[in-house]
Amino acid sequence: MRSSIALPVSQMACKLSVFDEQRVIDRIEHMFAYKFRFLLARLFFESLEHKVSAKRIRETLNKLRKCAQEKESKLALLRLAYDDVMERINGQPADYKELANHVLSWIICAKRPLKTIEVQYAWAVKDSEDGIDEAAIPEAENMVSVCCGLVVIDKESEIIRLVHYTLQEYFQHTLTRWFTDPHHDIANTCVSYLLFKDFSDGPVRTIKEARERLEKPLFSYSVDYWGHHASVCSACIPRLLNLLTNPGWVSMVVQLCARFSKIRQPRFFYDERLSSEYLKPSQNVFHLVALYGLNNLVKELLTIAQDIDPDQRDNEGRTPLSYAAEDGHTEVVKTLLREGRVDAERHDKFGQTALSLAASQGHTEVVKTLLREGRVDAERRDKIGLTALSLAAFRGHTEVVKTLLREGRVDAERRDNFGLTALSLAAENGHTEVVKTLLREGKVDAERQDKFGQTALSLAALRGHTEVVKTLLREGKVDAERQDKFGQTAL
Repeated sequence: MRSSIALPVSQMACKLSVFDEQRVIDRIEHMFAYKFRFLLARLFFESLEHKVSAKRIRETLNKLRKCAQEKESKLALLRLAYDDVMERINGQPADYKELANHVLSWIICAKRPLKTIEVQYAWAVKDSEDGIDEAAIPEAENMVSVCCGLVVIDKESEIIRLVHYTLQEYFQHTLTRWFTDPHHDIANTCVSYLLFKDFSDGPVRTIKEARERLEKPLFSYSVDYWGHHASVCSACIPRLLNLLTNPGWVSMVVQLCARFSKIRQPRFFYDERLSSEYLKPSQNVFHLVALYGLNNLVKELLTIAQDIDPDQRDNEGRTPLSYAAEDGHTEVVKTLLREGRVDAERHDKFGQTALSLAASQGHTEVVKTLLREGRVDAERRDKIGLTALSLAAFRGHTEVVKTLLREGRVDAERRDNFGLTALSLAAENGHTEVVKTLLREGKVDAERQDKFGQTALSLAALRGHTEVVKTLLREGKVDAERQDKFGQTAL
């Protein structure tokens, strides 16, 4: 009796008219039954359908066998299979090839999973003028078909995705081989979509209008990610600079962008009591370009838009510099620091500065830049008493901790409002390397207690961080029998 794997392989093989020799079929069955899974089997058989003789089939099989004998046989076979499919895609009629490349590039480069209708609308944008032309929307079945088995649509979620995770890995290494500047195409599509008549009135005025706008296919993706794709383009998008000096367009974009808009937060989106006050945009164009790291545009705007404040605070107290620092855009941080109108010490409503935000996210180069060029106070505390060092230690960013100790000359013993030090925070969260760094370079007192009498050792033990406990006992010279205010010891 044939295996459950070999049976469908045999059925696929028998579809090929050139398989007259039983031994050829047997050899294929053997290879796919024991070497490959169904995905590879299907992809290779689809390529064999185009072979016109048994000899050419054998030549293909010999290639497979050589790949199977390589040290990384699975990867070699996958590369061979995916290469072959992409060659077949590019060998299709022009419209089919263009549609397939559109679908694949959007799925591969997207910053989040995409609904099928979003990819359909993205295609239609290029053939529409003032709004989506329904006649320009391709059929979902056609989008799947032209991709030759590389994409599937999940019926429940309606998400269109690659057929296997190894395809994403494959395209990470071969993106430029198959696609010409896909991020430019996506950014241009997003910007073009946001120029449609539906959005020409600028920001919406009511919560109802906001929800209706966000439900339009492709709108939320466009306002959230056009800048991410623009930031990796090889060329600037035409008309973008003119758009960014248009206050109405900028307000429309920032109003419902997920990073800026409160209504986009799940806890507010369905709240019928939400005030339209939440819809008033408080960010300007510098917030927008700083967020995405668009340094060339920052420079241009500082020159041509001198009436716009590059240090404006939004409703959260955030400045363009703070967004750039938090997202690790070092060059934008440098550009803004050199602008005389930007104060690097401005803090948001939580008391966090550009330095503390960069430190909490582990952006070492931004931290160095702020310390060297921003002349910031590295000891500044936020509203709960956390310093940049405390935040870096809490998040486990060892290199940032080292930078602050060496270049910021910070006090590693400074406590927050609960009496916790950087060492306590690192120990409590299991960051062994940070603990070692603070003990060796910070010259900290490992026995220091918080307001509840707990030490770094007791906090690490409570959370079960064995390696931190070992490190503190070995390098911190701590007293394991020390009691907190509740009479408990670490052990």
